[in-house]
Formats: sequence, structure tokens, C-alpha cells
Amino acid sequence: MNASATTTIRPVATITRGPDYDGRMRIDIDVTWIGADLDRPHVGGWAISDKPALATRLKTAIEAGAVYANPKIVKDSNGKTFVQAKSLVLGRHMNADLKRLGF
Repeated sequence: MNASATTTIRPVATITRGPDYDGRMRIDIDVTWIGADLDRPHVGGWAISDKPALATRLKTAIEAGAVYANPKIVKDSNGKTFVQAKSLVLGRHMNADLKRLGF
């Protein structure tokens, strides 16, 4: 099922800051898809070192629709729906990827 043919879905990012497993501060950027009744709206996200400006740029890019290519609603082997999309931002190259996307 193609998401654009039936409904408009969009990603929303949430930023949380807290200690890592070893006590260092980190920022988590979690992504949730809205606009459709999904069984699994949460798709994961990124954990980065304590760089608030980078996290804000990523959140802005996610919510502008620049980070994910070809989002579509699919079903897993148990019939549960979720959004499948290709991420255009990789953790290791996040700053360069965001610049390339205009953020």
C-alpha cells in the first residue's frame, strides 16, 4: 500500500537529553509517523553526543520531510502496519548529510 495514494503521513521528531550508559550526556532523536492509524508508529531514531544544535537541525530536517525518501505503509509478517522509508541521513555522516539536504 502506497502512503501517498491513500493518506498523508509525516514524521515528527522528539528530542530528549540524558545520560548515556556510562554517564556521559547524549541526545536521542526519536521519530514517530503521524497521519495514519499505524500499529507501529515509532520507527526508532538517532542517539548522538551532546550537540544540541545538530539535534535541532536533524529534527527540523525530519519534520520538513527531507530525511526519509519514499515513505510507504507496509505490513510485517504478522499483519502489523508501519512506515517503511529510506533514511538519507546516516549517523556517522550526519552533519554532511544535513548540509547536503540544505539543513
